[in-house]
Amino acid sequence: MLRAADGGYDPEIGWDGKAKQTVETLPQDRHDPVQDIESDTLTETGSPEELLRHLEKVADEAARLGDALGLSGWLEVLRWAGALHDLGKAHPVFQLTLRHAIYGDDDAGGDGRLWAKSGKSGGRHTRHYFRHELASALAVRGLDGRLEVPQRELTSYLVATHHGKVRLSIRPAPNERRPADADAGARFALGIVDGDVLPEVRTPVGTVPEFTLDLAVMELGAEDSWADSALRLRDDPDLGPFRLGLLEALLRIADWRASGA
Repeated sequence: MLRAADGGYDPEIGWDGKAKQTVETLPQDRHDPVQDIESDTLTETGSPEELLRHLEKVADEAARLGDALGLSGWLEVLRWAGALHDLGKAHPVFQLTLRHAIYGDDDAGGDGRLWAKSGKSGGRHTRHYFRHELASALAVRGLDGRLEVPQRELTSYLVATHHGKVRLSIRPAPNERRPADADAGARFALGIVDGDVLPEVRTPVGTVPEFTLDLAVMELGAEDSWADSALRLRDDPDLGPFRLGLLEALLRIADWRASGA
């Protein structure tokens, strides 16, 4: 993001405004292209895996990482975020995509199992820009009184950010249009529509009952809006952007490890 010739960085001590030498540039890996907003390559790796099993693995990995780093104050948040991070994969749009990949038939898989991994490519979702982690985060925010989620605001933020697509605000993708199956005037963002319903989901921290997604929090100025919540976390002196970034990275790494990446 900065010109290497301007200096300002020492390889031994890091950022240093007095350093004048040209900063060594690192080559880009042309074989690892940046994922677009609809990419979710880890869904297609390994073999088919049910949602509960994946949630168990990520919760265990997240807690293990936090413990290894001595983050005793954040262990429960990391474990719960791992246990709930993919609730949104229960969304009918996501399950239709995985059933098609696993069974080769949109109507197959009527045994009621919820899948997290397909084991192979199954094409794009029926809704453009669909992001399962947004559905997950909205569900976690709405679980107050149903499950005793620790530090619910922080947990839902980490769930939302674990793919790097949702952070300080919720808004439609550029050129995104209201899905054809949505009611006229319904709020929408990243393939999620106001009133979408997630079925009951078993998780390592308890069963999440059927849940109706509410996108009212995307509105600026709304009571308890997503933006206000995210800014409170960013500006919290006991947390701040760097601890937020660390916790987000740990959940992301836990997801990679659990997915065999």
